[in-house]
Formats: sequence, C-alpha cells, structure tokens
Amino acid sequence: MRLAPLMKKHRLAAGLTQEELAEKAQVSTRTISDVERGLRTRIYRDTADRLADALDLDGTDRDSFVTASRVRPAEIPPGPRIPRPLTPLVGRSWEIASVVNMLGARSLRLVTLTGPGGVGKTRLALEAALRVDPEATFVDLGDLNDARLVVPSIAGAVGVPGRAEPSVESIVEHLGDEHRLLVLDTFEHVLPAAPDVGRLLVSAPAIMILVTSREALRVRGEHEIVVPALDLGATGSAVELFTERALTAQPSLAIDAEVAADICHRLSGLPLAIELAAARAKHLPLPRLRDELRNSLQVLTQGARDLPPRQRTMRDTVRWSYELLDPDLQEIFRDLCVCAGGWTLDEAAIVITSDALEGCSVLVDKSLVAREDQRYSMLDVIREFGLELGSRSGALDRHLGAFITLAERAEPEIGGAEQNEWIERLVGEQGNIRAALTYAISKRDGERAMRLSASIWRFWMVHGDLSEGRSWLREALALDVPARLRSKGLWGLGWLAYHQGDYEEAESCANTMLEIATDDVVEVRNAFTMLGIVQMAKGDPNAAIPTFERCVELLSQRDPDWLSATSLLNLGMAMLHSSDPRAAQVLMAARDLYEKIGDAHFVARVILYGGYDSLLRGDTDAALRSARGATMTFWELNDRGGTAEGLELSASVAAVNGRAERAATLAAAAGSLRATITSAPFPLDAAILARFLEEIRPSAGDGKWESWMVRGHEIPIEDAVSIATTE
Repeated sequence: MRLAPLMKKHRLAAGLTQEELAEKAQVSTRTISDVERGLRTRIYRDTADRLADALDLDGTDRDSFVTASRVRPAEIPPGPRIPRPLTPLVGRSWEIASVVNMLGARSLRLVTLTGPGGVGKTRLALEAALRVDPEATFVDLGDLNDARLVVPSIAGAVGVPGRAEPSVESIVEHLGDEHRLLVLDTFEHVLPAAPDVGRLLVSAPAIMILVTSREALRVRGEHEIVVPALDLGATGSAVELFTERALTAQPSLAIDAEVAADICHRLSGLPLAIELAAARAKHLPLPRLRDELRNSLQVLTQGARDLPPRQRTMRDTVRWSYELLDPDLQEIFRDLCVCAGGWTLDEAAIVITSDALEGCSVLVDKSLVAREDQRYSMLDVIREFGLELGSRSGALDRHLGAFITLAERAEPEIGGAEQNEWIERLVGEQGNIRAALTYAISKRDGERAMRLSASIWRFWMVHGDLSEGRSWLREALALDVPARLRSKGLWGLGWLAYHQGDYEEAESCANTMLEIATDDVVEVRNAFTMLGIVQMAKGDPNAAIPTFERCVELLSQRDPDWLSATSLLNLGMAMLHSSDPRAAQVLMAARDLYEKIGDAHFVARVILYGGYDSLLRGDTDAALRSARGATMTFWELNDRGGTAEGLELSASVAAVNGRAERAATLAAAAGSLRATITSAPFPLDAAILARFLEEIRPSAGDGKWESWMVRGHEIPIEDAVSIATTE
C-alpha cells in the first residue's frame, strides 16, 4: 500500500488528529498533512520510526509502514541519476578529494566548480558526485534557453508530481527532510536563477548542491573551486590524457613523449582541447599535429557526436562563453586578445581605454581570463578565438605604444641596480614584445619597430635570445628608419652578432654606424667600440688598444656613466690579451664605475677578466676566487652567456692546477650551455682555454678524457655551477 492511505489508516485507527500525531511524533503538522495528501511520498527513516512509535505499530504493520515510507510510487519515475562516464578520469585527485571532503562531511552544502569551457568541470562533478552519493540527481541545464526553466527542471528531476506546481516550495515539500545531492550542470547561461538555488538550500536543509558553471552563482553559502588545467609535467596528467585518448583513436600509434608534451603545452593543458587533438592522431603524424596546432581552432574540430554541440569543436566551446557577454564586454574581450602571454592592469587600461579593473574582473568571473598575482592571462585557444573576431580600431596601436614605453623605461634600468627585476619583468612580457614587434613590422612602421627592438637588445643578449634579437633588429632595419634610431639598431645588432661569432656582420654594422654618424660623441664612440671588438675577435688586441683609448677619450668630457665603464672594460680586455701591465688598473677603474651604477652583470664580467689577468700572471688562487665569484653571480642573475664564460674560466684554472677531470667536465658543460643559447666564446678567451686543456689532456690516460667530456655535456648546468663554485 502507498504511504498516504497507510498513514491515514493507522492515524484514524489510533484515534489521533493530524496535530496530535505530529506532537506525539515530534514532527510538523504540515509533514503529516503533506504525506496524507500525497505531496510527500517519501520520508526519512528516522521520521518513519518516530511516526511508527507514535502510532504504536509493531510486527508486520510496522515493517509495511517503514517500507512504504521509502518507496517511490510507480507512477512517479525516478529522476535522472548520475551518468556513468565511459572513459576513466585522468588526474584530478586533489580536486576530487576537495569536493568529496566538503560534501561528504556535509560541511558545505553548495559547491560550484568554475573554469573555462573545456577544462573538465562536468567530468569532475560526475566523478565526485558518484563518490559522495551514487544515487545523486543530475540536472543538465545546458539546453535551457530561459532561467525561469531551471526550477521546473529541478522539480522534474527530483520527481515532483506532475500535478504539483513546479516551484521551490513544491520541491521542498516533495523532498522534505530527505538527504539528496543535486548536480546542476552548465549554469553560466541561466545565472538569473541563482537566487532560486539559494532559496532551495535555505528551505530544504537536507539537500546539497554541486554546480558546474563558467561563472560562480554568487549566493550565500557558496564555495567556489576553480578547476585548473591539467598538469603539464613530462609525466603529468595532460600527457597521460593525450596518450590514453590518442591510443584509443590509433591503437598502433608510437607515442613520442616529448612531442606529446609539446602538444599539451600548446593546448595549455585544457582537457577538451587535448581530447580533440588526440582524435586527430589517426589523421596526422604527431610532429605534424604539433605544428598544425599553430592554428589550433582549425584542428580541434572532431568531438564525439554524443557530446553537446557546444563541445564538439573548441571554437564552439569558446563561442558559447563569448556569446554570454554583453556587447561592451565582447569588445573589451576582443581588445585584450591582442595581449600575448598576459598583461597587467595598467597595460589593460592602455589597451581597452575603459575601466580595466571592472572589465578584467568580469572576464575573470566568467572564466575567460585568469589572474595570478599581478598578471592576467587567457588560454591560447580562447585568445585565438578573440583574434579571429578582431579587436576595435586602435587597440593594436595602443598595445604597441604601451610596450615601446616599457622597453624605453627598461633600457637604462638593465644596466642599473634594479637590472635583475627589470630583466625578470621583460621575461614575463616576451609574448607581448613579440606581438608588438610583429604588428609594427607588418604595418611597416620602421620608427616604432626600431624604438622597441633597439631598446631591449641587451635584454636579448643577457637572456640568451641572441638569434631572436638579431632577427627582429634586421627586420626593423629593413624598414624606413630615422638615422639616429638606425645607428642605435646597428649597435644592438652588431653586439648580438659579435656574441654569436659573426664578426663580419658586427664589422659591417660598425662601418655603417661610422658612415651615418653625426657629431654625437656617443654615436661615434659606439662605432669605434664595435670596430675595436672586431679587431679583438680577429686576434689583434694590439690594434684594439688605440681604438678603445679613443673611445675613452671621446667620453672624457661627459660625466662617467655605463658607457664610460664599458669603454674602460674593453680597453682592459685588450690590454690583458696584449700582456699590458696596465690591464689590472684599467679593469679596476671599470669595476668601480659599474659598482657605483649598480650593474651586477658587468661587475661580474670585470671580475671574470680580472681572473684571466691573474691566471696569465700565474696567481691561480686569485684566479680561482674570481672564477667562483663571477660564475655564481652570473648564475644567480640568470645570465646564461655569463655563466658559460664563468665555467670556461673555471675550467682554465682547473687545468693549470692539474685537475684534468674538473677541467674537462666544466669545459664541456660550458660548451653545452653555449649551444642552447647559440652563443660563441670570445676567440682570445677560447684560445686560453684551449691551450691549457691541451696541456693537461695527456695526463688523463686512455679514454678518461672523452668520458669526462661526455659527463660535462650531460650534467645539468646547475650541477656544473656547483662544481665550479664549491669543489
């Protein structure tokens, strides 16, 4: 028998009114009324036991009553249960544990999983719900086109009788004090219904709700968990997911772990993007797939047919979020897409010319933008979608202007006391610098392309991006550029070419600088400096000494500055390699100036050459101290070219001290580091190292030297630095 007639039968047999039964069982009168009217078809076991006690039921009557209280009538079909995914969940152990702990302990009753489209919110919610309550109710809101349909959808899912009004009240009446977990999937487009969720939680204290949404509901009691992308480590969950899905698509596929990791990096660890890319494994070799992902939205189009349409291509997934924005926010979103690799709030204010904080905040809330510390960023596939749509007129010009300003501010600071902080800042802005240069060159704007590239060539040199820097400077110099800026660009190009061993281009830059030089002593000094460096590189330090002395003289009427210090350093180097006894004194003068300015990179470079001077004079203890100090400073400053120079000096000292294994190992490690940054050693320095290595090599015995060199090539650079600075 159903619960309603059974309750009424036993109540009347006991001679109790509804109020009397409610008081005796310590439940509400409304509970008795709703059960007898059929509005509630199930009650808690504890409630059923108290009612059975109040009705003095025992034996078969009690068993029948308790059983009826838990049985759903046949005419009311059970609501949709949690779908059982057909593929295993990869990764997400921390997120699963967090949700299960919150909901399982009932410490929180509303948990919202937020994140961009394709990050795996639904899959995570399904897994967590199955662990908390396998009988949880799943409500898919993705196909709703009106927030007013949310409550009726929940009512239908939990089994509210069709004759009842689908309202928060009818849901509460139907569920009563029943424990129930509701999973509300895809809420971002029906956010006006969020207050209904809040009212439901307040009125039905036994239920818990797990929501997936690209934006938080922002109701009281909500706990938001931002779902991150997958781990991009070499053996992380992103590569694991790609490998598993790619082998499903092409079982005979040989997976190259490095290529798989590259693919996952290009897709920012986004699970849907990784799955769509893996589906292409049967169409393209993995290296070709990786290359095609430069235009990822064209490739990520093969989603499963049983997915919602918005998830079958990556473009449709992003479009779903974009179309939920109002027109003003759509414009702000498209403008911010011109930023590459992230942006600061100040940079956003320049690009979008409106309330940057409000715009960025709303886009963060809608999971189109992420924030970490002081920077905002977009996933690459989201940015690509915005770039396809195009920004408003002027956004690209404002972006270019912002990074010209940054580069020109950074230029003097790279040689100052705060150089490390500025270099780190430029590292973080490399994507924006590249995007700005690309735009300037595409517009054939030679002046602005040169202002940007010529201001940061020293950053490219210190950071080890020599080939990239030369490429940008050549492209800018090929445009129509004012003479003053052209000389500055040639100066940067010449130095980068010199550090890569291309002395012909360096000399060509110097000669062109002399041809276009004005009366500006700095322009003339720079041209002669480049000529002197080339003379040194070609093995003639004696010829370089008068060239560098002229540079010092040209600057003698100016206040001493970084250029003065560098002219002294160059002169000291030439004297060192000419065995001129004045070398130590000139180098010390250069060091004093660099220390006054605060340029730690060049202080270390002077220390390095002081070490060579000590070594050539036979003072190996002083040379060892200099090598250790310079190497450690370069390493701490992330100056990879300087680190290689420090290792080379350390190898020379080790060779002179008869330590063959140490010398071979450090020399090979330096060579390996130089290969990664395409930097060539200074020929005269290299000649010193080669001479000392050749002298010590015979002491190694058969085969040992080669094995030590192999070890040096293979050890991590930090290990080589440790050897050079501690052993």
